[in-house]
This record gives sequence, C-alpha cells and structure tokens, in this order.
Amino acid sequence: MRPATRLSQALLYSCGAFFANPWKVPVHLLVGDTYAVGYSHFRRDHHTSANLRLHLACCLLQLLGNFGLLHTLDAMLGYQGIVRPVSLVSGVSWALCQLLCPAPPACRALAAAAIAAAYAMAPHLVPGHSIEFFAFGAMTAAMLPARAPKADPCRAGLSPVRWLPALLIYFGHWLALERGLAHVAGGALAHWKMEVNVGLLALVGSASLLTRPVAASTAVGAYAGRAAHVLTGQPHLYFFSLAFLALGCQAVSHALTGERVRARRRRAVAHHRQHGQLRPSLCRRIPSLLGAGLPATPAALPLRRCGQSRMPIEQH
Repeated sequence: MRPATRLSQALLYSCGAFFANPWKVPVHLLVGDTYAVGYSHFRRDHHTSANLRLHLACCLLQLLGNFGLLHTLDAMLGYQGIVRPVSLVSGVSWALCQLLCPAPPACRALAAAAIAAAYAMAPHLVPGHSIEFFAFGAMTAAMLPARAPKADPCRAGLSPVRWLPALLIYFGHWLALERGLAHVAGGALAHWKMEVNVGLLALVGSASLLTRPVAASTAVGAYAGRAAHVLTGQPHLYFFSLAFLALGCQAVSHALTGERVRARRRRAVAHHRQHGQLRPSLCRRIPSLLGAGLPATPAALPLRRCGQSRMPIEQH
C-alpha cells in the first residue's frame, strides 16, 4: 500500500470513519470517490428495508456522538457559546457537502438540517448512558414493523426472537463492562490524562494502519476509548468511543439482516471516505422508501438523478 494511502487510511479510521472533523472534507476532495460510486455501493450493501431503518438509527447515533465530541473539544479551547469554531467548521463544511451533492433536493435539505440539529443539541449532551439507551431504543423501533415486502430477504429476520436478544447482548455487555470497570477502577488514572490520551491515539492509530483496519480499529476505539474515559473521567473520550460503538451497531445491523459489505481492498479507503462523508444524504433517502428499500440506481428515485461530477465532500 502506498504511503499516501496509508496516511489517508489512518486519518479516516483513527478518528471514526463516520465522524466529521475540520480536515475530513479537504481530504475527501483529494482521495474520495464520487457520489455516484458511493450510492451504487451503498445500495448494493444496504438495499433491504430492515437494514435501512437500522442504519438510519446508527446515523443518528453518529451525529450525536460526533457533535458531542466536537463540543467538548471547543470547550477545552474555551468556546462554549453558540459559535464554537471546531464544531462550526466541521458542521458547515459537512452540510455544504450535502447541499452541493447531486442527491435529490429533499434529501440534501434533510441531511443538512440533521447536521444543524446535532450542532444545536451538542451543548446539552453529557457523558452517561442516555445516548446508548437512545440508540437501543432507535434500533428496536427500527426492527418493530411486522410487515415487509415479499422480496425483502430480511423478512424472516424481523422476528423479535432473533433480533431482540442480539441487541440486548450488544448493548448489555457494553454497559456491564463500563459499569464494572467504573466500580473497580473509576478515575484511577485521573492524574495521567495526557499519557492515557497519547496511548489511546497510538493504539487506535496502529489498528488503523492494518491491511484490514475496520474491525480492529472499531474494537480498539470502542473498548479502549470507553475504558480511557472511565479511568480518567475525560468527557471527550466518551464521545470519541461513540464513533466506534456506532460502527459496531452497523455491524450488528448487517449481521441481523444478512447483508454483507463487499468492498475491494484496493478501493476500500476511497469508498469508505465517500460512504462516511455523504452518508447523511444517502440515508435521508430512507424515510419514503422504508417499505421497499432503495431503488437500484439513483435514476430510479422520483426526484432528479445522481450527477457524474466529483463530490466536494467525503463519505465513509
């Protein structure tokens, strides 16, 4: 793998593949795929109604965690008002990407509105279990509809006997491990915050440089990030770990619905950048399509078709 690709891969996966940050859009301009490519891959791997609903719930979790993290970084720099530079630059650039992409106008507007709403909500988000309970509730609600099209291969997977235990195990083990560690060693490394932060970045960065970085960086970021939060009490590490918890939620979504993610290794980084940056616009197609999944091509949508120009945004 070329050094430039390694660097791009590390920047993407070590910071949370779906989290926006000030440098994400410029990097996408250099190495990301187009919207047309992103849509074709997204549709291929997320074409059933159940998986789309679950990914919409994951998208909401990502937005809350993303702007919660950006808000804590702004607070560390002394900005806590309406204008918060790190959050504002990240949010405006990301929203502009949604508005300028060739998705249907309603999708672009909803995507930008969701980003703005997350920005406005960020000061009210605090570390705790409320966001995880929200995510569990959103994914449960996503699986509740009892009806599905006959052509939907996930029809059998809609039975609560299959998906409810899986969600309870995923979120339950996460909360149990956190509470157990907090009981045994909560705040034990409060005087070693800098060392813990550097060690965490080294761990996640190393996992992000592997040939197949997704699973490794997700596991390290989620468990090590949350452990670092419990041991040091730093709020930004709580929100940082949510980037990887949400990636785990997506893996659970694919496992429950039986849809595999198929990405060629040679183009995996560019594809993941496109999918992560433009995901709000892609996911905002979902509300009117919950019953039948996504159309085979952007042209099949009732609004305008996807253009061929290079996107000025980055996606996962």
